[in-house]
Amino acid sequence: MQFHFTITVFILGSLCATCAFLSMFLSWQEIAEVNRKLPADQQISPYWMHVDKFWRIKREYKRLYPNGKLHLLSSMLEISAVVFFVLALMSVGFFSSH
Repeated sequence: MQFHFTITVFILGSLCATCAFLSMFLSWQEIAEVNRKLPADQQISPYWMHVDKFWRIKREYKRLYPNGKLHLLSSMLEISAVVFFVLALMSVGFFSSH
């Protein structure tokens, strides 16, 4: 299987990385917002992200800030990163059968 890297792949990959970075930054903002309202012994560390921690951050943020926009923006960027990644894979022929 031979892949062809073009400017399209570079642009899609760059968009994917940018969305992922911005989403990570907004997740740190969510953690900071949540930690402002949690007692010291229940605060969330911004380091070593994993699935359970990710969902706890989202759950706590929505509970503490029901009208907060960080959750929505972060989710939109996460979805965009995945879409750009899949488009980049498609443009190099990753999903083609020949």
